[in-house]
Amino acid sequence: MELAWNRHFNRPNDGAPYNVLIAGSPLPWTEFVARDASPDLSLNAKLGIPLVQTKLYDLTVGAGIQDLLGGARLYHADYGLITARFGPVEASVGWGDGTDPMLITIPCAKGTCLTGATYPRLQGWFQGGSLGIPLPDRWPLQASLLEDMDGNTWRLGGRLVLSSSQADLEFMVANPVDSLQSFPEMQWTAHYRFADSVAPTPKPVWDLTPMVLQLGPWAQTFVGTEVGNFDAQVAVDAELYAFPFAHFVAGTRLRSRVWQTSNLEEKGPLHSQLQNPRVWWESSDAGFVWGSSQTGILLVQGGWIGGDNLGPSLNLQTPDWNGLHAAFFGGWWYSPGWETTRTSLIPGLCWSSPKRTWFGQLDAGRFWNQDQSVRLRIGKRWGALSTSVAVFEALDTKETLAEGRLTWSFSTDGFKPFEALTIRLVPEWSHGLRTKVAEAGKNMNYLRLVPAVEPPVLIRIPN
Repeated sequence: MELAWNRHFNRPNDGAPYNVLIAGSPLPWTEFVARDASPDLSLNAKLGIPLVQTKLYDLTVGAGIQDLLGGARLYHADYGLITARFGPVEASVGWGDGTDPMLITIPCAKGTCLTGATYPRLQGWFQGGSLGIPLPDRWPLQASLLEDMDGNTWRLGGRLVLSSSQADLEFMVANPVDSLQSFPEMQWTAHYRFADSVAPTPKPVWDLTPMVLQLGPWAQTFVGTEVGNFDAQVAVDAELYAFPFAHFVAGTRLRSRVWQTSNLEEKGPLHSQLQNPRVWWESSDAGFVWGSSQTGILLVQGGWIGGDNLGPSLNLQTPDWNGLHAAFFGGWWYSPGWETTRTSLIPGLCWSSPKRTWFGQLDAGRFWNQDQSVRLRIGKRWGALSTSVAVFEALDTKETLAEGRLTWSFSTDGFKPFEALTIRLVPEWSHGLRTKVAEAGKNMNYLRLVPAVEPPVLIRIPN
């Protein structure tokens, strides 16, 4: 927490060039400053991220807004900058986009005024630097020389800091070299570090944000007894997750898969693209995931589904409540040669027992080919092995499909090539048996009952 008073050009009309500022850092790498110039009030906000941080040198990028919500808005600007330090030398360079030029009154050296002059503030390139002055280590005192150019005024000055374990008292003075102002600018600052915020030198981002790379090779096969087809799929998932906050996960997801469909029916299935004895499909998509057990999960993906179907999809999961959570899946795909685009809109409920041994899923909505369907899946886990039974019902065509599945999946503990990254292997294999439950001899299109992409119960997030 900081409290500052400075004498700086602000109110030329009534000769009161001062500001009172209160600053704090409620979140890491942030700073918020409230400024009172009586009667003008404004707010500054900054964000800085250390890229490299060592005892000898560091590099930081940042961005900010100044004079937000101010009445006069003389200093309003959005800016970005980069700061480098090497030993006692620190330098910053940035770009600011200030407010439009304003017509105000500027005080002159002889006490007269220039009325109607344009006075743009932080506009275009700006820069600043400081040079630390070496003092004996036993002295609780720091000193440095200062220089800066804000795009309008060039200043030279110095700073003295009297330090203790938790508090600092700072005095800074700067003389505007190329300004019409007749007085130097000065500032007193009291800086207090609360006990629970005293910490060592900030670490770089990759030390503060551990990451997990999950490589998920998987394969699955399906045999249709009366449906009349055989599917074999192989795929690789690459998922990179980071933990920017204690309970949140954010990451990217990349998936690519290829599968083969063979027709086992003598008459051939209803779907025209499966009339040939063998059809190859492929799909690939990329996505971004963000969420936590307290806020739920958001997964946005896009790519190719089924070889030539291009479009985005969205998965949502609510937080768990006694093992129960709601889910929503939506997708839109375009395929050359089809008269209309295809969409999937599937809300669902998912449940897991307290020890995650039993699980269930009920979802209904618009599945592949625009058909309205309902699906119920119930399963049990046996360690890395799980079994499940599902029933699909196509409401439009009154077709029913039953499916049993056996799945083997496990996750390795992974290894760390360096401290902030864990590489984890998550292989999976499953085999299913599909059969129709309908009128004898009815030719059924099983694609009506299978979503283009599985609903979000299958999203795998690391513990």
